[in-house]
Amino acid sequence: MDKVFTIQRKMCWRCHRAKNACWCHMLSVIPTKSRFVILMHPKEAKKERLGTGRMSHQFLENSKLLVGLDFALNPEFLNLYLDNNYQSVLLYPGKRSMLLRQVSFGDSRPLQIFIIDGTWPCAKKLLKMNSLLHLLPLISFQNNSPSKFDIKQQPKSFCLSTIEAIYYCLVELNFSNRETIDRPEILLDALKFIVDFQVKCAKDPNIPSYRKKNYTEVNQRTPSKKWQKRSLFLNLG
Repeated sequence: MDKVFTIQRKMCWRCHRAKNACWCHMLSVIPTKSRFVILMHPKEAKKERLGTGRMSHQFLENSKLLVGLDFALNPEFLNLYLDNNYQSVLLYPGKRSMLLRQVSFGDSRPLQIFIIDGTWPCAKKLLKMNSLLHLLPLISFQNNSPSKFDIKQQPKSFCLSTIEAIYYCLVELNFSNRETIDRPEILLDALKFIVDFQVKCAKDPNIPSYRKKNYTEVNQRTPSKKWQKRSLFLNLG
């Protein structure tokens, strides 16, 4: 019987990408007073080895990454949630969501910002399952720029990837003097690097793709009809 040999790509086990697509040379740890707690849906953890949630965690020195659905059963989550050294808030749009640059939280404790990482349907489901998150003040930010995560199609023009949302949070925290971060743009630079590489590969006819159709430019994509009828966010009042 003939032996079949496979050639394995050289991998970077830090960013979980092939060596020729590694972005670790762009990695610069960002120290923050605020703590970012990234709650990742299991589907996101399983399907997306890269994922902008994982990228963000590697950049942010003061961050935690938890994977799960029902975090009320997670001791680490509960310890973070009950940590009185921080003021806990949830980054999520809603009627009672407050603009981060305008809100006054009443004391000098740094913020602990909970962020949900996953597809929009998964994020909605995860939030629905975790009633403890419903009790937190909601924060958001103003943004008029569409997502730069061009390799994926967003359900709405204002939707952003996790790393972009964290970038805008850092900008707002700088504005309100809660942080003094020199260059939060490094997050967007890293995102652009991996997106440019992925788009280049997607357009290359010599590279096998998991997509059923050829890559389509952002301005040529047809908006998803299901999100015209389906609510994108969970209504937290």
